[in-house]
Amino acid sequence: MISEIQTIIQKILPIKIDEASWNAPTLHFHGIDWSFWTLSAWRISLKNRFVCGSDDENNPDIERILTGSSIESISAQSANFPVDPVFYFSDGHVLEIFSDASYDTWTFHLPGDVVYDFISEGGAMLKTKKLGVFEEIASFLPLTIDDLIIEDDRLILLGNNWKFSVQATWRIHSLADLNGKHEPNGPQGLPDLKNCSVQSIQIQSDLLQVDPVLFLSNNFRLEVFSASCNQSWFLELPNGEKISGFI
Repeated sequence: MISEIQTIIQKILPIKIDEASWNAPTLHFHGIDWSFWTLSAWRISLKNRFVCGSDDENNPDIERILTGSSIESISAQSANFPVDPVFYFSDGHVLEIFSDASYDTWTFHLPGDVVYDFISEGGAMLKTKKLGVFEEIASFLPLTIDDLIIEDDRLILLGNNWKFSVQATWRIHSLADLNGKHEPNGPQGLPDLKNCSVQSIQIQSDLLQVDPVLFLSNNFRLEVFSASCNQSWFLELPNGEKISGFI
């Protein structure tokens, strides 16, 4: 889907944003004959540094950053589940969208009455680069999951002497079936992860290399997307070492 958008929009790039608005949870921006809105998690970075995101309490910069800027190019946010766009702006800012529910989470209206909506369908699996910091945990893999807990806005995986805790946005999918943190009725119908294991961990996105993807033995994947410096994730290893997202 993102490749189709790229093909169509390449003919009219760059396109200027005339107005942008953020009224949580809706981010909306538009120009002449086109518009984009999303209920999904999002974050903006500049030169590989986090600027602001949808989970921040206050986002005074988002409207200022987007209004008047120009979109230079668009790509897929993640090769693991290539259904969400990334917008690259002329001033160097990058806007990533991360769908964390199986219903429509974003809509892109293009000139000529062409409309693209989020669809919970995966594409071909592409090879991803390992996040360097995760390579050190290879000796502990696989990590068996004894329990899954959702409490106080956290997703927690527990095992024998290890723990993975996520306060950031997340989604679990098998390249087709998706369940996320912000499903309209809550994260129900999650796959049974007990007694399956974490087989490998890779980087979620090359843009901001701070979040992991956990590849599970039941062919599901758990993707994490940090949209605030204050709501991220941490992994406690059996040796007592802790690895975390934003510091």
